[in-house]
Amino acid sequence: MKTPFRVEIEREDDGRWISEAVDMPGVAAYGTTRDEAMRNVEVLALRVLADRVEHGEPMRNVLVIACLLLVSACAHEEASLVQPVAPSVAAEPEVPKYLQRDPELMIREGRVIVYAPLADNDVAKSYARSKTKGALTPSGERLTILTAKTTYAVGEEIRVIHVYEATRPGVGVYVMGPKAIGGETIDGVLVTPPSGVPAAYDGAVVPSPWADFNYDITVYRLPAGRHVIRWTSETPREDSPMMASNEIVVDVR
Repeated sequence: MKTPFRVEIEREDDGRWISEAVDMPGVAAYGTTRDEAMRNVEVLALRVLADRVEHGEPMRNVLVIACLLLVSACAHEEASLVQPVAPSVAAEPEVPKYLQRDPELMIREGRVIVYAPLADNDVAKSYARSKTKGALTPSGERLTILTAKTTYAVGEEIRVIHVYEATRPGVGVYVMGPKAIGGETIDGVLVTPPSGVPAAYDGAVVPSPWADFNYDITVYRLPAGRHVIRWTSETPREDSPMMASNEIVVDVR
């Protein structure tokens, strides 16, 4: 079947098919068959565009994105008729397939959702190979926070990226966002609203394994000294009712 977007599709080791909208980083979906995966990613891509409209992004911007996707798909199809497909570069095997995609962070500016600065995306890209991810819960989930560095000047912005990862199949990952952060502490003091079990959600859901970067980026300016940042979140599961991220220790000089 054909979709209005450029799609890459391949079969995983567990037999499932995974398809990715090439021009919409992070938009991918699984299916038990090739056609089902294609249908699922098309539905997810359209939901992402609709969510941008719902959260205040001007319709004109979304229509431009949709048109660019269509043009890209047509150009790619035309080029494939006259050019051989270049072999893909295999990713290093220790990085799971779902972590090989570049995250595309979004932030809120008033009532409008816009792309985050490229520097924030560069920090998020480091997650796949990070050695300091949060500890896994019994259900194979974890929270992780990332910063660009660990030494800052007094008054300099400290921007904290948030990642939720479900490493095992069987979990629905709520990928719409950016979602508000709760349960974040600095030096043991709560600096955001308390964490809580998520309220009703009617957005797109991606089956695990998956990593979700669609959270607000918290920004702090801290006084001189050493500070510890940590993120915790409640869950509805009895086997792991609370998740806690890694701790980031920053020195402000």
